[in-house]
Amino acid sequence: MARRNKKTRESAGLAAAVFALLLCVFCAPIPTRAAAAARYIDIYLLAGQSNAAGSSAAPATGETYGNVLYAGQVNRRITGAAGTNDYLTALKDGVTIGLGRTTAFIGPEYGMASVLNDVYTPDNKALIFKTAASGTHLRNEYSGESANFGNWFPPSERDAAAENPATGVLYDRFLENFAATAAKLRADGYTPRVRGMAWMQGESDRSAPVVYRQLVTALIADFRSDLSRITGCDLSAMPFVIGEISGTFSSYDTRAVNATFNEMLHKTAAELTNVFVIGSGQYSVNSPTGVVGTDRYHWNTSDMIAVGRLFAQKLLSPDRTYRVQYSINRTMGTLEPGYPYVVNAGERLTVKVTAKAGYLVDSVTIDGRPLPYDAAAEAYISEPISSPVTVVVS
Repeated sequence: MARRNKKTRESAGLAAAVFALLLCVFCAPIPTRAAAAARYIDIYLLAGQSNAAGSSAAPATGETYGNVLYAGQVNRRITGAAGTNDYLTALKDGVTIGLGRTTAFIGPEYGMASVLNDVYTPDNKALIFKTAASGTHLRNEYSGESANFGNWFPPSERDAAAENPATGVLYDRFLENFAATAAKLRADGYTPRVRGMAWMQGESDRSAPVVYRQLVTALIADFRSDLSRITGCDLSAMPFVIGEISGTFSSYDTRAVNATFNEMLHKTAAELTNVFVIGSGQYSVNSPTGVVGTDRYHWNTSDMIAVGRLFAQKLLSPDRTYRVQYSINRTMGTLEPGYPYVVNAGERLTVKVTAKAGYLVDSVTIDGRPLPYDAAAEAYISEPISSPVTVVVS
């Protein structure tokens, strides 16, 4: 694996969904009839240490979430020795239990899939992509599990640091694995579309919140830049969702240290664009009387599922006053701001807008023209499109 040095690298009172026809798209050329037939697949990224890798006991039985594909690799060693649950050359058709550090465990992907499965359909699937390793650092550490699996030290910080065998191995491996998965999806006829990233890490770095704040800020910028390069899409504002560490990680008596770390995460997110923190710290792994997690470092089964659901819910709607669903003569799907959707000649665009509590939908327009409302369908429906166009929520 090549090692990388530093790179050269709603309004509160308005809940209107506005649509614009574009002449070009930032992820694709001007659509033709051939381009209009492209199949998009939405990708949700997941990375971090053991609570991302998956160290929570799997339930005895579980669902198969068939509308969500899975690609990933867990705990691959610096030496290159194979990781576990390796689904890179062959994607897993549906998220199930057992995609953690071994088949006896789950990570956030299972709870995420339980939410995403209801948004996507058999004809319009999503994919969760994961690369993670237990006990690893964001800091440039070559100790503990980072000596086995590498660390997440970001490229933009490496010129000023002394390199060791663990330096940035996991970051670089994440990109290597993602590039391979994206290439496979393209070969299978899909156009990959990254929706956002879930980051569950920090337990190994919680004693150094000041350093972590600098490094996670650099990490987010580096991921956005490198993923833009790999996908050819502008992901400079890609939603990035950070999970709080458990408030009782390691022991009930470490609550103050853990709380200080989580407070730093919130302060960091507040200063960055499209960076959010979920309240996963509310789920305890230790109590005054003993362990309530799978062990004293990892959430129990139900809490890990809840954490995964929080990640998916935030990635689906980070901070918006409305939710938009659409249909182009097909099953309803979710329409997200900033991403192109192709409408073929002769098709009608149907849009349903659901406002959050306390908001009303003023209008839906296309190229500045109001889209007619059909009361029976409870939706806005266009006339048949005369020629292929691309629609983007703005």
